[in-house]
Amino acid sequence: MLVYTIERLDESKQHSLKATTLLAAEDQNVLVEELATQSLNAGQVVSLNDYEKAVDSITVQDITGLANKIVKSKGAMASVGKLQNAPYLEDLL
Repeated sequence: MLVYTIERLDESKQHSLKATTLLAAEDQNVLVEELATQSLNAGQVVSLNDYEKAVDSITVQDITGLANKIVKSKGAMASVGKLQNAPYLEDLL
């Protein structure tokens, strides 16, 4: 069983989510693409401060709940191309 600690969550927030996003925002091409994607998908753009607040609000319970939902959900698979050798989903699980 995977145990996700508060320390690991805080580390993930700081190093993975925030740092990656802030570093990507320094590249104008990436920033413009992100702004366009947010605008098209959500109809609004989230500021970096709001993004940081949202990341900070993630709890261990949020991670655990999402992990449980994923593990309990029915699997899905998509294939493209020549499918005669593609396995059935049941064979992969």
